[in-house]
Amino acid sequence: VYLGALALTAEVQQQLGSAVGITLAVLCIVSGHVAFFAGKRLAARYIWSPAAEQDARAPILFLRSFEDDQLQFRRPWWNLVARWFDLWSFRRNADEAMIDEVAQYGPVVALGQPGQTRLPFGAKRYYASHDDWQRIIVETARKAQAIVIAAGVSPGVLWEYELLERENLLGKTLLLFRPSAANDDINQRALEAFPGAGVASALELAPDQQLIAWVQSASGPLLLSASQPTAAAYIVALRVHFQNPRGQKDLPSASQAGVGGSAAAR
Repeated sequence: VYLGALALTAEVQQQLGSAVGITLAVLCIVSGHVAFFAGKRLAARYIWSPAAEQDARAPILFLRSFEDDQLQFRRPWWNLVARWFDLWSFRRNADEAMIDEVAQYGPVVALGQPGQTRLPFGAKRYYASHDDWQRIIVETARKAQAIVIAAGVSPGVLWEYELLERENLLGKTLLLFRPSAANDDINQRALEAFPGAGVASALELAPDQQLIAWVQSASGPLLLSASQPTAAAYIVALRVHFQNPRGQKDLPSASQAGVGGSAAAR
């Protein structure tokens, strides 16, 4: 893609001619996109096998409802430049963002959606049977170094909330709320159902703020909010959680988390 952009410069156009330069640019850009998607498809083929872990590091468990399998960060369709940037920076959804941001700490794993034929790029999936999925989640959650769960109120997610409380795992859990104002009702119900939310659930957000995440800190549970639920705000939440393991340190400022002003603690 970079070479394609270079081929569009005036110097290259003068040396090769406009027709050749433009043709070369188009071929390079298209080839770059094809190679990028091919690489993601190849990476998505790796399946998580709980019974045969090949990585000595403790896993990072991604829990969510299959209603939104990857927790999409949807931008307006007309914002083409930002959508293109999100594509190349792995910021289309939380699933991709975790691979880009936190896979350096350990393998990111999740249960796969039953009947899924096209494996998504993101956390390694394990396709458990109906009778086996709860056992897999319990065993993985116990040994996980961190747990990221998307807000929801489905029976499966509510069972996972109970698991986190019963196994005393809230200290290493990050709750991500669904983006967009259309999900405000689900987010609020999820926060009320989430154990350990404590005083955080009683906090009132400013009219221009939307919930991004619930995170544990040394001073207790905190809510992160932002004026816009952009991918950058969720990246801040991930960085805060992984720079603040098990709530043992004070919450870093937004600038320390890496994206100044993108999210605020409430």
